Amino acid sequence: METNEKKKISVTTVLLAVIFIALVAIIGYLTFTRVMDHANRQNSTKEPTSVVEEEPKILTGEETDAPSDIKSEILSKTNALLKIENDKTTVNIEDVGHTKELFENLTLDSDNKLRLALYISKKDNLHSTKQEVSRKEVIDLINDYINFYTIDQYFSGDYIGEYNQIDGDEVARNYKELFNEEINHKDVNDWCPFIYYYDAKSNQYYANNQCGGIASDMILYYFDKATVRDNEAYAYIYIGYMDNGTHENNKTNIFSDIDKKNILETISSENSQNYTITASNKEKFTKYKITFKLDKSNNYYFDKIEK
Repeated sequence: METNEKKKISVTTVLLAVIFIALVAIIGYLTFTRVMDHANRQNSTKEPTSVVEEEPKILTGEETDAPSDIKSEILSKTNALLKIENDKTTVNIEDVGHTKELFENLTLDSDNKLRLALYISKKDNLHSTKQEVSRKEVIDLINDYINFYTIDQYFSGDYIGEYNQIDGDEVARNYKELFNEEINHKDVNDWCPFIYYYDAKSNQYYANNQCGGIASDMILYYFDKATVRDNEAYAYIYIGYMDNGTHENNKTNIFSDIDKKNILETISSENSQNYTITASNKEKFTKYKITFKLDKSNNYYFDKIEK
């Protein structure tokens, strides 16, 4: 009898244990699913995390023709290096020193770089007052302007062609964009105008742009193509030289190089104004390669020029 009672107690204990374990499992499962469901709802309400993509390279592998947008940028910056306005691909450049110096030395010193940054910056009418500047040379320039013209002309800017000023911040931005370097503001001599004065107080450049009208030789320029490879772009150009026709019986010599070592032909000076390098005659002239490199802001800057 006692044995049967013990068996009943043992069976009851086992059943209770099984029921307890089952309840714990059910409660645990329900709790887990609620927690996961809550977490999923929270995640669904969060803003998606932005994916930071690596800066793409322009091209990899072989050198190929540049896409139209890059070609336009390279043409614009090549022309800026040569002081050519707009987007011209063939032009005769008046020989005033800078371009000839560039192709003779195949390099740009700090003065040349500053000249180029000044050249592509917006020129404004001379509007600073003598109280706003600290340079004696600039004060003399303002006095000269007012004495030569009138105070009304001074403030109206009617003679921006002769006298102008350029914002120093804009020059610094253009310098950085062209050469990926920080500018060192300073006075710089130019062929025309003869000097830019920098005034630290007003952070402006001031120039007297009065130049002569003597006849000059011409540099012949032809922009052939722009190509890209990896993080570099290249401008291929052709350069020749043409004298001004005053050297020999009203005849103009056409040279294949800027050093005037090889005469291609001699033409009448009357026809010289229409002479340019074209796709059909480009191979007669000296070919140059200008390299531009891509910075982290996807901006191309001048690196070097090679013959």
